[in-house]
Amino acid sequence: MVRVSAGHYVKMVHNGIEYGLMQLIAESYDLMKRGLGLSDDELSVVYGNWNEAELNAYLMEITSHIFTQVDEQTGKRLYRCDPG
Repeated sequence: MVRVSAGHYVKMVHNGIEYGLMQLIAESYDLMKRGLGLSDDELSVVYGNWNEAELNAYLMEITSHIFTQVDEQTGKRLYRCDPG
């Protein structure tokens, strides 16, 4: 491998890992929300716990936070999903 292309290879591997994690988040969300009926607060706790363990990553961290964010102007949660 040429030295110049090493950075591109590293970025490609990084992106592959990141896309895999995004897929894991999406599929686990669907299973827990629709399959188990977890609330947004419960989902926040689950993703927060995962972030503190083996799946410690920025994407997992922000996923755990989005479920509890409140709009300062309306006082309502920014995220709301009604899968029904």
